[in-house]
Amino acid sequence: MSVWNALKSCFGGRKQRLFIGQFAIFFLLCGGVASLWFSLRAKIVDQDVYKLEPQNVRVWNPPAWVPRDLVREALDNLPPEIKTDELNALDPRLVDAVVRAFSDCPWVEKVESAIASYPARIDLIVEFRKPVAFVDASSQGFQELLELLEQRFPDDEFVKTLAFENSLDAPTRETRNVDEQLVDAFGRELKTDYFDERPVAKLQFPTIMTYGPRREYIPQAAQFAEFLVTTGAVKQYKISQIHTLKTLGAKEPIFFLSTREGQIVKWGDYSRPRDDVGATYDGERFDKNSQEERDAVKACQAKKLERWAKEDGGVSLDLSDD
Repeated sequence: MSVWNALKSCFGGRKQRLFIGQFAIFFLLCGGVASLWFSLRAKIVDQDVYKLEPQNVRVWNPPAWVPRDLVREALDNLPPEIKTDELNALDPRLVDAVVRAFSDCPWVEKVESAIASYPARIDLIVEFRKPVAFVDASSQGFQELLELLEQRFPDDEFVKTLAFENSLDAPTRETRNVDEQLVDAFGRELKTDYFDERPVAKLQFPTIMTYGPRREYIPQAAQFAEFLVTTGAVKQYKISQIHTLKTLGAKEPIFFLSTREGQIVKWGDYSRPRDDVGATYDGERFDKNSQEERDAVKACQAKKLERWAKEDGGVSLDLSDD
């Protein structure tokens, strides 16, 4: 009896012993559940209800130009250790891996949300990259364009300089043929599959003609194309081409616009007014790639577009001066 009393005194009073007993029972139950789970896990995981098929990965409201096999294309980006086995909704790595796979897809700007549910399904809300223009980086047609510009703008200093440099066979001129490429507002490439099969849908975007080193022109030309597309100018004025030209030593390219009706207008550069070059935001010199600067440039260009709209479709205006 003295041993029993010694044990009771060791475990404290009645309440303490009751708490320890409850903890021991809880621990045994958890161990039993864990043991049961490990013994049945394989059978549970292998049930069809937990197997994730590609058709059950759903992307809500994709734009028309996104490929129909977008999900399969994105799932190809899954890490090998997940792709080697069947996709299973009980895999704790799955949702994060699917989000990363879609984030690596060239059509996707970012994945806003991903929700897993049962039977096995993942629903994604995705922000897609938006095409703004096609790019034709060949120099074919440059001579014809230059002759047209000389006729339309005979006193324009830029055109005169461009014609003179071309007569000297300037090194900025690159003669090459490059397949037409679709780009977004940052000049990043997108696939053309959808538009290759739908020439009518293709008309909603202009083609950027780059006469010279391609990398120098694409970023600003793509931003200009975005402006024209989002403001409805491409559709309203039937703009077919954005001609991107630059003379030797110039820092910014000059743009000319062609319409499907054969008209042409000099737009000038795609920038803010000259007297705003030193503008600041919050005490810091502006960053050309900042959203504030992009918005300011668009506001400046919107004034040009407004002037253009007032003049009989605008196609005879020279908008190069702010």
